[in-house]
Amino acid sequence: MLEKEYIDSWYTCFAAGAVLISIPIAILFLKLQKYYADGMSGAVKG
Repeated sequence: MLEKEYIDSWYTCFAAGAVLISIPIAILFLKLQKYYADGMSGAVKG
């Protein structure tokens, strides 16, 4: 896997997998961001 002829194909597969995994996480964060911000602002007592 670490031989010179396999590095390019391994790296591109790894990068594509990382992008595919991060997209649903980013969408989930954007959808739940409102609830996260409400919870953080409600915790401060002044």
